[in-house]
Amino acid sequence: MAVAEFQNEYYDNSDLEEFSSQCGIDTVTVSSLVGSNSESYCTWGLEHCIESLLDIEYIGAVAQPIPLTVYYFSSYSLYDWIENLNDNSDPELVHSVSYGNDEAQQPNDYMYSCNTDFMKVGARGVSILFAAGDQGVWGREGTSGSIFHPDFPAVHHTLQQLEVLTLLQKVQLVMKLLGKMVVVVSQILSQFHHIKHQQLQHSNQTQLVYHHPATTTTVDVDILMYLHSLVK
Repeated sequence: MAVAEFQNEYYDNSDLEEFSSQCGIDTVTVSSLVGSNSESYCTWGLEHCIESLLDIEYIGAVAQPIPLTVYYFSSYSLYDWIENLNDNSDPELVHSVSYGNDEAQQPNDYMYSCNTDFMKVGARGVSILFAAGDQGVWGREGTSGSIFHPDFPAVHHTLQQLEVLTLLQKVQLVMKLLGKMVVVVSQILSQFHHIKHQQLQHSNQTQLVYHHPATTTTVDVDILMYLHSLVK
């Protein structure tokens, strides 16, 4: 498992030890680090390292003794992080990311690129858990207007997702049409003995005339035999 941290959100072992002692659990430890860390930075005041320590302490406490990796980047970029993860030949199977911004605060191209890489790493069997945000449905933009502000990437509704939905709808439609075709072919075959051979003068190809109570349909023998091979 792994967590992602950005912008001077480091961690220090003394705080991890104190947290573990207060909670009465085995000491939470970081097994590996991608990027850098500065423990001394965490001693400069109460606000420093709070985000990263929160992430590390609680995922470590809940999921002990699974090895924990910390990915650190000096600038905030989910794209840089996911690109790094995709380049990893043996990525951790579960990643927790407690970062995000409102959709309106980020370029569409950036979000689209991130989503594309999210799908790539997901196809490799990796799960990513994103925080839903601290500001509720109003997001970081506040309570201006009467429209909620979705967070990216936790609750992001993209055109890409709509395209996937549209594709699924198309597949479902094709399956329904194929199902109806099978029914029609089955009806033809079930009444195969009612079909009469008729040689048409304007064609050298043998054809069959299918007599149905409502209609009469001329069907090529080759086509009928092909359909028969598909459903028999």
